[in-house]
Amino acid sequence: MPTQERKAYTALTTSTQEKQMPLANVRYRVKTTSKGDKIRLAFTKGTGTVIEAKNLKTGATHTAAEFAKDRKKKSLKEMMTSR
Repeated sequence: MPTQERKAYTALTTSTQEKQMPLANVRYRVKTTSKGDKIRLAFTKGTGTVIEAKNLKTGATHTAAEFAKDRKKKSLKEMMTSR
């Protein structure tokens, strides 16, 4: 591999790795679902809430923003059904 290509490849892989760095102040646990899929959960150290979930088989990630949206939907549903 010529040097220019190697430098470009190194820069690309380095920037990709930086985006995939572990989250700060988080503990990770791997759980197996009832279907047998392995899910990696990221818990905050302070409150213990799940802020990220990643399916290790498919690579699909559920982020903190998506969890917040789900919680909002859930609370709206509970308000509507409690009437």
